[in-house]
Amino acid sequence: MFLHGRTPRLPTPEQALRGRTEPTYSIPERHAVLGNPLLGPYPEGLEIADFGLGCLWGAERKFWQLPAGVHTTLVGYQGGFTEHPTYEEVSSGLTGHTERVRVVYDPAVISYESLLKLFWESRNPTQGFRQGNGVGTQYRSAIHTHTPTQAATAESSRTAYHPAGYCGIGGTGVSCPLGVAKADG
Repeated sequence: MFLHGRTPRLPTPEQALRGRTEPTYSIPERHAVLGNPLLGPYPEGLEIADFGLGCLWGAERKFWQLPAGVHTTLVGYQGGFTEHPTYEEVSSGLTGHTERVRVVYDPAVISYESLLKLFWESRNPTQGFRQGNGVGTQYRSAIHTHTPTQAATAESSRTAYHPAGYCGIGGTGVSCPLGVAKADG
């Protein structure tokens, strides 16, 4: 691995791995746990949110375990420079991507604020560029704004690969209340 005791650093666009015009993998049609289509088409009215909170498997598990409102989840990489990176390339630290989970949800059943609450309560910011024994810039926290033209990659060999969750994302135990608190006085 590229780190060998060094502090992880994001590459510049010039330093990033080149990538490829087409992915080297295929995406399964349906989510292994939820059973819904991974890439759509999705039912009318669903929205998409993208979160990076460390290990993609642990993050994905957190969202698919919500009691209601999540239609499907899809893991992959986002925010980097390398087109269609592989897991090994992202893990090298030379693509600039975060590991992320895409959450396709029904806002009539679960609010974006509730997804944010889960995000903030699940991530441990004291880990920095770490996730368990792993070290790398791909583990940094991120909330990506989703637009129809936004570039994000999926990783078929990682999507719902570990139904048990694999990574132990546990947060810090600090609660994140919803809403705006009123100041006294």
